[in-house]
Amino acid sequence: MPFVKPGTEFPIEMMHFDSQVPPGIHAPYSGIYKCTNCGYEVASAVDFNLPQRDGDRRHEKWTCSGPFKWQLVALAIQLPESQEI
Repeated sequence: MPFVKPGTEFPIEMMHFDSQVPPGIHAPYSGIYKCTNCGYEVASAVDFNLPQRDGDRRHEKWTCSGPFKWQLVALAIQLPESQEI
């Protein structure tokens, strides 16, 4: 889980964090996803496939067993293309 500055407020809808997505499909949002079974975390950009247990050796090392899904735990802030950092 990422560390954040205490008291920081993000103007986002919390419903993004409630959904769980199956392994191997496109990430609906850019951010950090946590395995609902073993707690392993991965970072993914929107529209990139979330790992499947069989295809990610790092996840296998967490001894994840049984069915699992990915749940968003940290949403990446999306800036409009017109804004520069």
